[in-house]
Amino acid sequence: RFDMRTMLYHLFAITFHSTGHRLSRIQCPTVVVTGDADVLIPPANSERMARRIRGAVLRSLPEVGHDLITLAPDAVGEALSELRTMRG
Repeated sequence: RFDMRTMLYHLFAITFHSTGHRLSRIQCPTVVVTGDADVLIPPANSERMARRIRGAVLRSLPEVGHDLITLAPDAVGEALSELRTMRG
């Protein structure tokens, strides 16, 4: 069910919440996954995120939009497997 208050909280977070300046503090293995056809959150944001996290790996899924889990579940699973491998 649609909840106007929840939507407004999301819009507020999208507009005012920023953690980009803290990404360099992340010290654990990281795989950033994006769909190259995401029109809601452009892939350039994921590229910036991966650059700011030391040692992060970027995986861009071709012809995949915003809902990665539904649109490319196998590719997301592969990224998680890669993360497990990175962790040792």
